Amino acid sequence: MLGATREGTQKFLRLAASIDLGIHKRMDQNQLAQVEKLCQALYQGLQVLKERSSTAIADLQSTADFIPQCQFILDNSSNPYAQLLQVQVWKIL
Repeated sequence: MLGATREGTQKFLRLAASIDLGIHKRMDQNQLAQVEKLCQALYQGLQVLKERSSTAIADLQSTADFIPQCQFILDNSSNPYAQLLQVQVWKIL
């Protein structure tokens, strides 16, 4: 069981490192699924996953240029953690 958890953690960390939320990039369903996983880990994951998730999605909070990506997430995600994060981003921006 511990091995499976470690393997899952490593897989998640690779996902967090690979997500590309470029400012001028239009978000698609695949990226949405990645962001949803990151948000889930941010609110429910182990500490190492929370830290990596926070780092991976920090770009969304960095500039108003990410508003289209945030709007896409709000319009297309049914994940409550992704929606919560986007509401928080709107407050920051």
